[in-house]
Amino acid sequence: MHRRFAIFAFSLLLCLPAAAHADNAGSYVLTLKDGKFSPPNLTLPANRKVKLTVKNESAMPAEFESSDLDREQVVAAHDSITVYLGPLDAGVYGYFNDFDRKVSGKIEVK
Repeated sequence: MHRRFAIFAFSLLLCLPAAAHADNAGSYVLTLKDGKFSPPNLTLPANRKVKLTVKNESAMPAEFESSDLDREQVVAAHDSITVYLGPLDAGVYGYFNDFDRKVSGKIEVK
């Protein structure tokens, strides 16, 4: 019984660093502040699922929208949302604030 538990515990320890690395490697942040997205152009890896956090640091709500990515989600003022993307093919995907369409950016997938 103790031997099975020891093998199980050791197996879990081996998996922890890989899981932590995968989570960090696949997380990206877009920030809306002062009427613009930062960074305006974001590069993501092709053929991988990623976690994109969109932070709205402005006093007005925004709507993160991308017909290229088939995403549309409201971000309240001083709040954030999480959007999971992919796996995506290589290419350029546009996005914008639907409440102020001149506020836009691009995601380049390589």
